[in-house]
Amino acid sequence: MHTEDEIEKMNTNESENSIAKKERFAEMMKSMDTAGKATFKRDKSTYYGIIEINGKMACEQCKTLEPVCSTVMHADGAKSYRWTSKCNNCGNYITVETPRSKQDQKYWEG
Repeated sequence: MHTEDEIEKMNTNESENSIAKKERFAEMMKSMDTAGKATFKRDKSTYYGIIEINGKMACEQCKTLEPVCSTVMHADGAKSYRWTSKCNNCGNYITVETPRSKQDQKYWEG
């Protein structure tokens, strides 16, 4: 049997976890929005939130060359896959979208 204080603490922790999950989900949804972002193409991949400065990739927002980023999410689709990161300098979301090969698309389409 738990005391009332222990039950209250468990409820508080559960509520804090729920808030953290909602905040994480909101960040993921925001990070997926590429509308209006600069685009940069390299090989088959399209980079959103990246510009080119003197032949190097740079964060669109803070102009940091070859920015260090933290991964926010990865998403798999039948025709492409995406990695979204956040610039450690300014918080700009940078997404890399790469199309799948024809053979890979067949696998993902079932």
